Amino acid sequence: MNILIKSGEGLLSIPQAGELIGVTRITAWQWAKDGKMPTITLGKQTLVFRQTAEEIKKQREAAPVSEKNRRLELRKAALQKELEQIEKQIRDKEQKSKRKPKRAKANVGPPMT
Repeated sequence: MNILIKSGEGLLSIPQAGELIGVTRITAWQWAKDGKMPTITLGKQTLVFRQTAEEIKKQREAAPVSEKNRRLELRKAALQKELEQIEKQIRDKEQKSKRKPKRAKANVGPPMT
C-alpha cells in the first residue's frame, strides 16, 4: 500500500525530513538508521513526524558546535599526532645517520712498487 505524503502534513519521508532539517538525504537516512532521528514504518515507507524534524532542526541551530565540526576536530587531532610521529621518525633517522661509524681504512702497509 502506497501512502502519498503531502507537504504540510504531520509525516515526512526521510528525504523531506532531511531537507527540512538542512542535511542531505544520505545524512537523514544515516540518522534514521542510527536512531538519531526517530522514525515510524508504515508498510514499506519509513517516515518521520514533522514535529520531530522541526525539533532536530532547532537543536542543530542552537548547538554551538555541529557534529561535523566535532568530527573535523577529532580528525585534525589524529592528523597532528600522526604528523608528530612522522617528524620523530625523520629526526631519529637523521640522528642515526650522523652516528654511523666511519669505516676504518685498512692498514696494509706501503704501496707496492
